[in-house]
Amino acid sequence: MQNSQPAMVVRYIERYMQVYTVHGEIGILDPRSVYFAVQGVISSNELAPAMPHFPIDTGKDEAGKPWMETEVVIPRVVGAPLIDRMVMLISSADECFRNNAYRLDRAWEIMIHTKGSQVFSLEEFATKVFQQPSMSKITTAMLWCLYRSVIDDERILKDPDFHRVDPQFRLLSQEHYDDRMTVQKWVRHYQEFQASDTIASIIGESDSEKESRRSNPLYNFIRKAQIVVQKGRKIRSLTPAGQLGLSRVQSSPVGVLPPPETENPQHFDKDEMKILQYLIDWVLTRKIRDDTNSGSIGPAIIRATGLYDGLQFERSTGFLLLKELGVIMPWENRSKYYFNFPMPGLGVDPALDEMRKLANPPDLALKDSMKDLRKDWGDMPIFCIDSFDTETLDDGVSVEAIDDVSSWVHIHVANPSAFIDKDSAIAKYAARLSSTIYLDDGLYLMLESDKLRRHCSLAPGCPSITFSARMSFSGDILETKVTHGILNNIKRLTPETVNRYIYANDSSSGKFPIITVGGEWPANTEEEDQILTDSEIKALVKLRELGSARRLKRNAILFLPDSPSPKVDPGKAHPSFGIHSLGQCIVGDPLITMQLSQYESVKRVGVEKNSTELVSNLMILAGEVVAKWSAERGLPIAYSGTVGSFKVAREAFVHNVLLPAIKEHGCVPEQHFLHYISLLGHNVCSSIPLEHVSLNIPMYCKTTSPLRRWGDLFSHWQIDAAVRYEANNKLSLIGNTNDHFLPFSYSEAAEAIKEYDFNSRRCKILMLQSRLHWVAQWFHRAYYHEASLPKILTAYVTKLNVRKKNIALAVIKEVSIKCRLNHNAISHAEGGFEEGDYWEIEIDRVDIFYSKIYANPIRLLKKANIRPIQ
Repeated sequence: MQNSQPAMVVRYIERYMQVYTVHGEIGILDPRSVYFAVQGVISSNELAPAMPHFPIDTGKDEAGKPWMETEVVIPRVVGAPLIDRMVMLISSADECFRNNAYRLDRAWEIMIHTKGSQVFSLEEFATKVFQQPSMSKITTAMLWCLYRSVIDDERILKDPDFHRVDPQFRLLSQEHYDDRMTVQKWVRHYQEFQASDTIASIIGESDSEKESRRSNPLYNFIRKAQIVVQKGRKIRSLTPAGQLGLSRVQSSPVGVLPPPETENPQHFDKDEMKILQYLIDWVLTRKIRDDTNSGSIGPAIIRATGLYDGLQFERSTGFLLLKELGVIMPWENRSKYYFNFPMPGLGVDPALDEMRKLANPPDLALKDSMKDLRKDWGDMPIFCIDSFDTETLDDGVSVEAIDDVSSWVHIHVANPSAFIDKDSAIAKYAARLSSTIYLDDGLYLMLESDKLRRHCSLAPGCPSITFSARMSFSGDILETKVTHGILNNIKRLTPETVNRYIYANDSSSGKFPIITVGGEWPANTEEEDQILTDSEIKALVKLRELGSARRLKRNAILFLPDSPSPKVDPGKAHPSFGIHSLGQCIVGDPLITMQLSQYESVKRVGVEKNSTELVSNLMILAGEVVAKWSAERGLPIAYSGTVGSFKVAREAFVHNVLLPAIKEHGCVPEQHFLHYISLLGHNVCSSIPLEHVSLNIPMYCKTTSPLRRWGDLFSHWQIDAAVRYEANNKLSLIGNTNDHFLPFSYSEAAEAIKEYDFNSRRCKILMLQSRLHWVAQWFHRAYYHEASLPKILTAYVTKLNVRKKNIALAVIKEVSIKCRLNHNAISHAEGGFEEGDYWEIEIDRVDIFYSKIYANPIRLLKKANIRPIQ
C-alpha cells in the first residue's frame, strides 16, 4: 500500500485499523501512523454492503501486527461507492482551496489578530479563515483543506503527539517570528563569510567586509559561548558518549549544592539572547521542526561553536550546549518545557505564568455556597490515610453499622467547588493545568491559593461532600446518597499504621533495595507511633472487608504494579533557571534515589495487601456511587470510561487464555498481559456515562481528589448545583433531562470535558517522560561508579521493534528498567531476538536526551519457550 493516500477505516482488528484506500486497496495500519483523520465522511449503513467482503481472519507478522496473507479484491459494485465518496471529499477540499486560496495563504495573518487566546482548535481556525458564522457551518472538506494548507507553515505550531484527531494550533507571535528570521539571516551571513575565508586570505578582506563580519552578533555569541563552555569543562567534562559528566566539585554528603559559580560571568546582549532563544525553541520548547527552513539553523550554530566535533549536530547536542552555557541545569528535565503543555514559571508561556499569578489572589474571600445544606457529622471517626508529610488531604472514609446484613460506607471528600466560582481566575488556571502535576523534580499545584487549600483540606471543622453507599456484606450496593457536611473527628493515619494494625505488616517497602546516588538520602522525621483503639481497628477492618467484597463482586482482573519510580530530593537540586542572560557553571549534582524491584516475566494477578488496597477499593466505590447518582439525575459530569474496546476478542481471550493461566499459576506471561491490555481499549472522559472495562463497572467517575484534579472539581460543581436545586425545590431530579440549573449546560460540559481529557493525557505523558528522564539519570550515575550495580546484567526481551530491525525492547531484570538491545554478531548467531528470550547484557550507552538505555547482548541464557541452555 502506498504511503500518504486517503483511506477510510473499515473496522478495528484488535488495536489496528483495517482500511480501504482511495486506490481500492485493503491495508492494516497502526493508528499512530495516521497523521490526520476526519469523521462523518461515510455512515455505517453505507459501509454495510461492503463489510462481508473485508476479511476478518488475518495473519500476524513477527511483532503480532495483523497483515493480509493474500491479496483481497473488493468487488467493484460494492467498492466503487466507497471510493467515490473519498474522491468526492478530495474534490470538495480541492475546490475549497481554489475558492479560498488568498485567505488560506494568509491564515496566520488572519488568526494572529484574533483577540484572546492564541490556541485554536481546527474548527475554530476554520471558522475564522472561511468567515463562517459558527463552527456548525464548517464541513469536513473545509477541515481537510485547511489542515493541508497550514501544516507546513512554521508560524503555526502543531502538536505532533496529539494531532490525528481534534488537532490544536498555537500561533507564533510576530515578534517571535521576526527574531527567528533575524537569527536565520545572521547564520546565513556567517556561513557566507566562512565560505569566503579562503578567498579573503589570498586577496585580502576589505574594510566594509571586516565591519560587516564584526557586526554579526553570531560572532560574539560564539566567542562568549566558547569562554563559558571551556571554563565549565574544568568543573564537569564531556563523557565519550557525548553526555555531560558529573561535577568534579562534589556536594556535601547529603547532596547540598554550592551556589552557582558566577565568577566572571559572560553577559549576553539583546541580540545574542535572540540566538539563545532560538536554541531554546529548537531544543527545549520544540517550537521548531527539523523539516522547516528554521530547522537547519540549530545544527549550523552548533557547528560554528567548534565545541562539539565528533558529535552529531542535532537537538541532543543543542541540549548539551544549553547545559554547558548554564541556561538550564546539567540534569535538566526537558519534558516540562514542551510548548503545547509547558509548566508555569519557566518563561515558556507568559500567559500561563500570568494566569498562575491571578490564581493566587492575596485578598481571596471564601463564601460557602452550600453552607445552609451541611450536615454535622458529630463525633463519627473519619479515617484519612496518607503520609504524615502530606499538606492537604482530599479524602477520608468512615463506616456506619445499620443491621446484621448491611452497613453504610462513607467516603468524605474535600469540597472546594463550594468556594470557587467556575469563571474565576482560580478555576481558569485549574482548567488549564487540569491537575496537580507531580514531577520527580518539582510539584505544580492545580489550586495555587494556600488559603483555599488550607480551608478545604480535611481537618476538624472543615466542609466536605460525602458519597455514601449502603452495602451488603457480600458487596452489593443497596442504596446511594450524597451529603454536604462538616467533619469533626478526623483520624489521620499513615499507611504504615494501617499496615501494622490491619494487614499485620510494617510496610511493603522493605522487600526491595533502595539505591541512592549523590550522597545519603535525608532521614525521614518520623512522627510518634500511632495507637488505635479497638473500635477504630474494628471500623478499619470492616471498611477493608466491605471494599474487598465490592471488588470481588465486580470480578475485574487486576494486576500488581511493578514499575520502579525515582525520587529527586527537591531541596538538593537548584530549580531550573529558565532563560537568562548569564553563562553560569553549575557545581554539584542532585541526590536521586530509587527503590528497585526485580523484574518478573509474568504478571501477577491480585492487589497489594496493604493500605493501598483499602484506600483504592473505597475510592473506586465512591466513583461508582457518584456515577450512578449523577446518571439517575441526568447530570453531565466527568465520567470516566472505555472506548475502542474489542469485547468479543477480549472475552474469548480471557476465557481461553487468561483464566486458565490464572487458575493454574496465579499469573500470566508478559506477552499475554500486553495482548489483554491492547484489547481493553482506552479510557476517556465523557459527559455521558460509559462502561469502564478494566474496572468492570457500568459507569464510573473519578471524584475523590478535587484539590488536585479538575475533572473531580468540575463534577462537584455540577453535583453541588443539583443538591441545591433538589433542596430548594423540595423535589428529586431522578429522570431529569434539563440543564438550566447547572453551572455547565450539556453542550458546555461536553466541550469542557473534551478539553480536560486532552490536557489529562498530556499530563500523563509529561509525568511519564519525567519519570523516564530521572530513571535514565539515576541509571547513568548508578551504573557508572556511583552504585554497586554489576557490570553484567540480565535482560528479558519483551517486544521486537518492527521499524528498527536491529533493536529489540527489553527489561533489565535486576532493576526492572526498560532498555534497548542492539542486534550484533552474538544475537545473529543465536537466530536473532525473540520475545521471551533471556540474555546476559552489557550496557552500551545511556542516552539522556531521549531517556533511553542501550545494551549489547553477550550471551543467550534462555530461548523463548525453550528449556534453559546449559
